[in-house]
Amino acid sequence: MKKYHAYLALGLLSLSIPTAYATSFVEALSKGKIHADLRYRYEHVDEDNGKDHANASTLRTRLGYETKLFHGFKIFGEIENTVNIGSRRADDFLDPVGEGTTNHSVVADAHDTELNQMYLYYEGFGTKTKIGRQRIILDNARFVGNVGWRQNEQTFDAISVLNESIGDVKVNYVFIDNVNRIFTDNSHNSRQANDFRMDSHLLNISYHGLGFGTATAYAYWLNFNNYSSRYDFSGLSSQTLGIRLHGKPGVGPGIKALYTFEYAHQTDHANNPNNFGLDYYLVELGTQYQLNKKSSVFGKIGYEILSGEDGIAFSTPLATLHAFNGWADKFLTTPPDGLDDLFYTLGAKMFGAKLTVVYHEFESQGGGLDYGQEWDVILAKKFLKDYTISVKYANYDAEDFSFDTEKIWLTLGAKFKL
Repeated sequence: MKKYHAYLALGLLSLSIPTAYATSFVEALSKGKIHADLRYRYEHVDEDNGKDHANASTLRTRLGYETKLFHGFKIFGEIENTVNIGSRRADDFLDPVGEGTTNHSVVADAHDTELNQMYLYYEGFGTKTKIGRQRIILDNARFVGNVGWRQNEQTFDAISVLNESIGDVKVNYVFIDNVNRIFTDNSHNSRQANDFRMDSHLLNISYHGLGFGTATAYAYWLNFNNYSSRYDFSGLSSQTLGIRLHGKPGVGPGIKALYTFEYAHQTDHANNPNNFGLDYYLVELGTQYQLNKKSSVFGKIGYEILSGEDGIAFSTPLATLHAFNGWADKFLTTPPDGLDDLFYTLGAKMFGAKLTVVYHEFESQGGGLDYGQEWDVILAKKFLKDYTISVKYANYDAEDFSFDTEKIWLTLGAKFKL
């Protein structure tokens, strides 16, 4: 954090020094944009674990301010608040901070107010740089994401540099000092500590000039700091090297082929006491048919493997985990025997709405265990430009892992820039 604070202080100091551009700087500050993002959610959780149903009604509000560019610089700050609306943790659900009665299932949306983002931005010479607390999403968020589904999103105290000066090549470098997870600063549970303190380096290079897709190579060096015996995440320190190819080229009138191929190899790194070499595979193939300008249907089949060996499994601790391996969130941590996920996706966009249905078959990557099956469905619609509504459902049928789980969400959202 000391390095991050030093960089941010230097950047802000450089802007505060009186110059011939003082009037323009005042204009940049006073004529910026206000960002407002409100999201109400009702979540129902029914688990076959002997606990009572959970019912959570929460409102997430984000308010931010973004200055105008001034000689390539701007500043953005954002506050985030989550409150319970018509539900009480003591009576209706257990939140991730551990407040509420333990006889209820968990809904991972804790009430809190915190600084969500605050960064100095500079663009010039084909490069965009952010210094401070920021949202970071790389590729499909499988390895690094913002966990945007939860009310309190995941952000990073980091320096990020995106260079686009070399034709169709994008080079993205990130240094992370701390990860502000979804559990809020009020969390006292060692397994759900809000912060991931680290000295980690991420390098992601993509090429967009193929015509039929995008090729990406990445290297992620995660070094978790041991800042107390209670919060020891050194077992997650890792080096991950990977390649990814994905696209949706046209193959006929109104028809596109959908594909993704990805492979990564993960080894122990830095202070990790374990010794391992693990693999990740993803193959996804499908077709999209455009019915007219605003309507389309698509279908995909995919197979994802996260290997496990000697009780250690491939890990992605900075990912948007909810988006993968079922929305019931049974596999946020990869089981020790690894995970094989065979999934089928069908979807349609019509009348301004999008319907997606996903079916998963889960097995262990080793050991021959049947982990169960899951159905996921979401119907979402955007209306009046700034508003969204969605209904989402997940039903996990357990076999040799965890327990039956059913979840339902109703979400209403609104975003504005003033």
